[in-house]
Amino acid sequence: MRYSVIVITFMLGCAFTAANTQAQAAPSFDCTKATTEVEKTICASPSLSEADVALAAAYRDALARAPEAAKLLLRADQRGWIAHIGKICQARWAPKDDGSAYVKGCIGNAQTQQTEFYRNDALTPLPDPYGVLLARQSYSSAPVAEADQMDHLKRIRVEERRFPQFLAPALKSLSATASKPAEDDAFETQHTFKANLYHKRLLVLESSIYVYHGGAHGLYGSDYTAIDLARSRKLTEADIFRPSTAWRALLAREADKSLRVIAKQEDWDYEPLAAADILTAVGEPGRWVPGTNFGVYFGLYEVGPYAVGPQLAQIPYSVLREYFTPEFKALIGLD
Repeated sequence: MRYSVIVITFMLGCAFTAANTQAQAAPSFDCTKATTEVEKTICASPSLSEADVALAAAYRDALARAPEAAKLLLRADQRGWIAHIGKICQARWAPKDDGSAYVKGCIGNAQTQQTEFYRNDALTPLPDPYGVLLARQSYSSAPVAEADQMDHLKRIRVEERRFPQFLAPALKSLSATASKPAEDDAFETQHTFKANLYHKRLLVLESSIYVYHGGAHGLYGSDYTAIDLARSRKLTEADIFRPSTAWRALLAREADKSLRVIAKQEDWDYEPLAAADILTAVGEPGRWVPGTNFGVYFGLYEVGPYAVGPQLAQIPYSVLREYFTPEFKALIGLD
């Protein structure tokens, strides 16, 4: 008798667990109306269904945080993303060595990236009265010509772009626009950006690109823009450094010193630029990262092997103080 009770209890427990799992596995949309390959794949996969629910929640939260002017743009970009994933995550584009796993993997990776995007990057609140910085999205894709196909790679070229759009009227002219599709043979191209606010009104935008042409690894790099929100303008050399001073020479020496310290601490072989080359490099505004220190960016292969990646030399503001303009010192709190 006790045995029967145990068996019945176990069976009821299993039935409850199965029912509960089935309920949890439902995606955010009605699977009875699924028509596309992507929708049907999500409905057939508990893990993708779960990820779809998480994505839908992150998207709703982003909409709830967004001002009215941003809601329409977020919705339009999400529709564009759904169409893009529906196009590229199809079995016909699968690598020869991958087969059916491609579709599920493509969807899962896209869901994870988009969920993190809505949680962390879609909206950057700025201090009053500068509103919100919105991350826009656009996409393009094209089949890989038969002569260019590789067995281990998907047979569709993909380009994904995220770019900044300011909503405050005074800052709108600083917004970027969606770049045209790249005219090269890259299998994958990603344009992204990060926004960091320093000293209440100094916004630094990091625009990054990743390009993969089918080799052992892709290439990537960044370009930086510093913006004075109060003056609604991108900072130039004249905004930061006093004219007719030896700031380049000092910046080159300090950048070299910083890179040597980093290389020693992280145990990699530093490959210093020639004197003329580093002098030129530190004078390029797209490398300047005025954050907690004055950073100078060096890209892949410039100062070390691929494995160490790009490097950011860090120079304390105090070292450069006498070369800064009064306006820049006020901006970073050095006045």
